[in-house]
Amino acid sequence: MANRATKTDTLGSGTGNYGHGSIMRGVGAHKSTAGGVGRDSTAGLATSSRGFMAGEALRSGGRNDPEEFKSMGNEQYKKGNYFEALNLYDKAIAISPGNASYHCNRAAALIALKRLDEALWECEEAIRLDPSYVRAHHRLGSLFLCLGQVENARQHICFPGHQPQHIDMTKLERVEKHVGKCNDARRLRDWRGMLREADAAIASGADSSPQLFSCRAEALLKLSQLDDASSGQSIVPQIKPPLAASSSYFKSKIFGMLTEAYIYFVRAQVELALGR
Repeated sequence: MANRATKTDTLGSGTGNYGHGSIMRGVGAHKSTAGGVGRDSTAGLATSSRGFMAGEALRSGGRNDPEEFKSMGNEQYKKGNYFEALNLYDKAIAISPGNASYHCNRAAALIALKRLDEALWECEEAIRLDPSYVRAHHRLGSLFLCLGQVENARQHICFPGHQPQHIDMTKLERVEKHVGKCNDARRLRDWRGMLREADAAIASGADSSPQLFSCRAEALLKLSQLDDASSGQSIVPQIKPPLAASSSYFKSKIFGMLTEAYIYFVRAQVELALGR
């Protein structure tokens, strides 16, 4: 898959209308290993660190306005300082954990840091807090599309009562077309076709999709290209389920099995072929 240059996005004010802050093209699949922790430890660590940071802020400068922290975070985000932005959003959430826009902005910073599993949870938390929050739906839909989850992406990009942007629908339809052809090729045991369509789906926008990279590895294995299959398997993005695996991502299926099960299935085939 060809690498893409990262775009710097502009975060909105947290209102219902969205414009920026969706998936950034720098989320390359071959590097998107989702370095974040699962939801259980994430929630605990985040709560602890946010409380500590908020306390430090109050002692050091008397700042206790979450909107000020959010604004500062937005400025850091615009400058490409995503870790600093994340820390500032953490401070805002520590003071006002029920504000959906803070969680949505935190998700944007996590996406930029390639911590996609945590970003999934933050988007869903924002929607839980405000089910009509269009920006959060759009960001989650874009994230699902990046992960190759077409139906989940459609559910949020085509949020009821909201007119999706043409560019989003075009990308969704392209990924959907190639994913469908990839499925057909596997059913017909057309391994070259499966490889071609998996590559096309990744190039169309699903560039952090574990199942599509696993499709590539399986197709290469069936084509007796063991070294390439092994290399392909090594760059499959890792997405860890949060606490209770509430995200629709972890309930999705491919080829009649849970997505995560298929990923392990392909990994086992490659390892067996390598004699491990």
